[in-house]
Amino acid sequence: MQQQAILNHVENFAKTGMIHDALIRFFDQNGKWRGHTIRWRCAKEKAFLTAIKSCRLHPSRRTRKDRSGTVLCTSFYWTRQERVCMNYSGIEGSFICASKVPVHAANLRHVGGHFAASTTHRIYLPYLASVGGNFEAPMSFFINAPRLRQVGGRVTIAEQLLPSLETVGGRLVAIWAYGFEAPKLKHVGGTMGLAKTEVLRAPVLETVGGGILLGSLAKKIDAPKLESVGGDFLAGMATHIRAPRLRSVGGDLVTCWAGDFYHPAIRVGGHWEIHPNALEGWIRREAARVAIRGKGGPFYL
Repeated sequence: MQQQAILNHVENFAKTGMIHDALIRFFDQNGKWRGHTIRWRCAKEKAFLTAIKSCRLHPSRRTRKDRSGTVLCTSFYWTRQERVCMNYSGIEGSFICASKVPVHAANLRHVGGHFAASTTHRIYLPYLASVGGNFEAPMSFFINAPRLRQVGGRVTIAEQLLPSLETVGGRLVAIWAYGFEAPKLKHVGGTMGLAKTEVLRAPVLETVGGGILLGSLAKKIDAPKLESVGGDFLAGMATHIRAPRLRSVGGDLVTCWAGDFYHPAIRVGGHWEIHPNALEGWIRREAARVAIRGKGGPFYL
């Protein structure tokens, strides 16, 4: 729902005292209003903030039942210096942990809003399959989320990619990932920021809506199904790039150390900084293929 529609419901509450269902996810598990923590694009919300901050959402509207257990209809906020241990099967709002404590959510299947945890401790999410907003856990090196497949917003992690992740709606940042393994990742809507990565392996990755930005440590890129990159593809220090299906790069393409990477069908929107021997190497390889292949026929041995 658009912000303006939400603000209209806030205004209506100030007039009638009725809490619309669309506002429930802006409360927390204790019924406290948390909408004031959102960066609204419109200042109109401030005029009605005092009234709604003082109210409490009735317990009967905070949860509902589903096949897997109890779904929290609000958001979940945690600021205590105690371990998070929750049994909700779903959260329709967001999960926010602002404390440096372990997170244990053994039954959690989905989060409708954002998942954000600033902890350096273990994050245990064995059944989590989808997050509608962002997934942000930039300080934990111990994330156990083996079934997470879809994230609607951005993903920010410290090191390892979640093994079952298939789609990321926004950008993908792995801050300390030296070896970046993405066995099931197919689509990234934003930019992939891998500043510390030495080896990138993404066997089924097809499209990246933004750029692919690798730092000076990058040595090898293995993305055999990659077809398009919407922004810059910066891999200037990589000596081996395997991306035979790549045909479109929206921004700059920097592959100046990869002597075997070239294809004339790649469309580059910006400047292509290529290895000085890449074109000559491609011509030799094509000549060799022609020499061992019959006209449109099979290979001759």
